[in-house]
Amino acid sequence: MGEKKGKKEFLARLIRGGELYTPDYRGKGDVLIVGSIVAKIAPQIPIPKDFLEVEIVEAADKIITPGFIDQHVHMIGAGGTAGPVSRTREIRIQQITQAGVTTAVGSLGLDDITRDMKRLLVKAKGLEEQGITTFVYTGSYAVPSITLTGSIETDFLLIDKVVGVKLGLGEPLSTYPMDQDIKRLLSGARRGGLLSGKAGIVHIHMGECPGKLFESVAGILQATTIPMSQVVFTHCNRSSVVFQSALEFAKKGGMLDMTGVQNPDLLPPMVAQERLARGLRKPSKAIEEMLAAGIGQNQMTMSSDSNAGGKTPDGGWRYGSIMSLYVGFKDLAQSTRNISLALQMVTLNPATRLGILSSKGTLDEGKDADLLVMTRDLQIEAVYARGKIMVKEGEATVKDPYE
Repeated sequence: MGEKKGKKEFLARLIRGGELYTPDYRGKGDVLIVGSIVAKIAPQIPIPKDFLEVEIVEAADKIITPGFIDQHVHMIGAGGTAGPVSRTREIRIQQITQAGVTTAVGSLGLDDITRDMKRLLVKAKGLEEQGITTFVYTGSYAVPSITLTGSIETDFLLIDKVVGVKLGLGEPLSTYPMDQDIKRLLSGARRGGLLSGKAGIVHIHMGECPGKLFESVAGILQATTIPMSQVVFTHCNRSSVVFQSALEFAKKGGMLDMTGVQNPDLLPPMVAQERLARGLRKPSKAIEEMLAAGIGQNQMTMSSDSNAGGKTPDGGWRYGSIMSLYVGFKDLAQSTRNISLALQMVTLNPATRLGILSSKGTLDEGKDADLLVMTRDLQIEAVYARGKIMVKEGEATVKDPYE
């Protein structure tokens, strides 16, 4: 669907001679892809006679990494806070893959009236049909949660793509749930996760007014003995007030997510100036500060919050791009001079949080062939999703069919 025709599709590919990051550095090596799976990784892989016809991809002087996982994508658009005209568009497959993302998790935003779970689920299925892997969160800002089947537990159990539930807290536009409401949601996600064999993650949008909400959630988790890993707070880099509260939550073992679109380098100048005054941090800077404060690198992730948008103070419009995840990765890799650390935030850690590490998040034999080929200065040249070429020489090979 939407793919350029006329080029032969190989069943096997050998990506040869690249610097391997799994995300840990493994030195130079070859990666053999057969179908949708990484079949073998070794310093050198000879191709036997009479083997399958293999496409050889030379990757000398290139970097090979796992594909990125974006755990917060507004696949069917978001916005709407400035009226109907401010509703943003659906994301396109080529936007996702050119940002290096091979697995994406769809989420509803504030508007769960004109954008609902049915539409989100169908969009996720469409994107997966085009080549990438997709999941969704049930729920939105609201309590009780907006679901497909009538309950969080049933959504988890009966709908394969549902890996978590979203909740909005600390947000003037939320429904201001009480502690008992939050406890019910957390316990529902826990039950649903156990029944379905999934992580049952609760992905919490934290707004500008955290108050004691981080502390309240930590107390509920302790009282119910639900693991701290069940909850991920996102938008933790949006202000100093949120950042400091998130830091205290992380000191108790909590999981944090930094948002790519909340990067002053990517915002309109007037918006960036206003938010910098409130302590907005680049995701890379927020992660570095957390690490300096003693927070474990396995407690943090990055996501994009793509396709959110709204009006700017000067009457213009802003639109969040999924490319912000790639920018955040590159910023962190360059500022720390540690590619493995930066990759962990967008590969291994989100896969662990989402409970999909058996097939995603690392470059290993037997896992899905989701991988990137980059130049040494971290420009994306090729993207493979489950063995299928999605980006070649920086250009998308699979595009939206109605573009």
